[in-house]
Amino acid sequence: MRCAGVRSRRDLRGSSDRAHLIGIGRIGAIAGHSVRPIWPGPRQIFARGRHARLPLEEEQDISQTTWVDVFADTDLETLVDELEPEDAEAFRTVAQTLADRPGWSAALSWQGLPWRWALVYSADGVDGPGLVYHVPDPRGSRVCIPVPASGKTAPDLGALTKPVRKVVETAAIVAGFIWPEWASSEFDAVALKAILDARDPQA
Repeated sequence: MRCAGVRSRRDLRGSSDRAHLIGIGRIGAIAGHSVRPIWPGPRQIFARGRHARLPLEEEQDISQTTWVDVFADTDLETLVDELEPEDAEAFRTVAQTLADRPGWSAALSWQGLPWRWALVYSADGVDGPGLVYHVPDPRGSRVCIPVPASGKTAPDLGALTKPVRKVVETAAIVAGFIWPEWASSEFDAVALKAILDARDPQA
């Protein structure tokens, strides 16, 4: 399975938000739409609070990969091709699952450290950070799903499976949002339904 319909819509050099618009599966690129770097920013998220970071192959040299190059005129397929074969397949499976959610759109954009290039999902009428950040890190791709820490759209922790609840409970809370992360290979759309639905306006 390949990430169908991936294409860039602007040259990165000279782009103020360094975003490339893409379409995957049923997600269509929206002309003129861009996703700005993650708010409040992954650097702050990983620098504060309790957060169980995913294990990465720290010894793997990623210095020559496209994923670390902010000036790369890249596209999603190029980034996915830098993943290990099994991880690339897992990434594409997750991307297709997210593409099937009605009303969601996606953009490939530079997010700064530590996420660098990431596929960011959004929907009309949803404020705050992206609905999902899908990161094609060559050391192991991962998925971050920000959810409100409180309020009517906050997920019911008691309704989550124990493994999902553990990740949510140990994730950082920044700017009113919880920032849990999963490896693409561990992404379970059924177990994560309540998390994915938390900010989905059509859920």
